[in-house]
Amino acid sequence: MKCKPPATDQQIRSVLLQDVLELTVRTNEASNEFDEIMSQVPSGSAHPDGVQRMKTASVKLSTARSELMKAHCRLDEQSGVVLEDLKRSG
Repeated sequence: MKCKPPATDQQIRSVLLQDVLELTVRTNEASNEFDEIMSQVPSGSAHPDGVQRMKTASVKLSTARSELMKAHCRLDEQSGVVLEDLKRSG
């Protein structure tokens, strides 16, 4: 079995930037979906299905934001520390 050569710093940075870009798109989509659902809710009490849709969209948005923050942290860390899992994945 032949091992892959270690990834270069430039390759690692490229992977991390791609992660940030993809997660930014996902977060924006989740935000737009959440805003759309919220705009359909009247000021009174929401229909039970509407409540579930709000909860689902909220969780989706929260998860996307959390993952985006992690991706930004990994990118920030890369400037001073080589992330071993990416160094091996080449």
